[in-house]
Amino acid sequence: MNPFAKIASATLMSAIAFGSYSYASDASKMVKTPQQIDAIVKNDKAPRFNVVALDSLDRSDPVFARYHERNPAKSKESLELQASIKANKVLSNDLKTQKVELSNIIAAEQAADGGLTIYVR
Repeated sequence: MNPFAKIASATLMSAIAFGSYSYASDASKMVKTPQQIDAIVKNDKAPRFNVVALDSLDRSDPVFARYHERNPAKSKESLELQASIKANKVLSNDLKTQKVELSNIIAAEQAADGGLTIYVR
């Protein structure tokens, strides 16, 4: 291999390595705590959301595994989320328009596009 090709390939490999590290560190910052989700839900005046029935997920899905045993009427996280949704009249009305029973909401997560994914039983 000629010297130019060696330098070019070494440069490319190091750029890929640094780029993947940067992406991995940014991805960990995208995960939100329940308290952060509650704050987003309360304060977002034009919420974008997607409602997902937990039963529609595959049993091997990590989201299903995380929430399948959660009782929306007894779980502290679910009850706090439901209260945050009720405090946001726009979101609450939009969910009611879609026939979502607020007491059946189990959890919410922020999607990659910034919107919310709301999981219901």
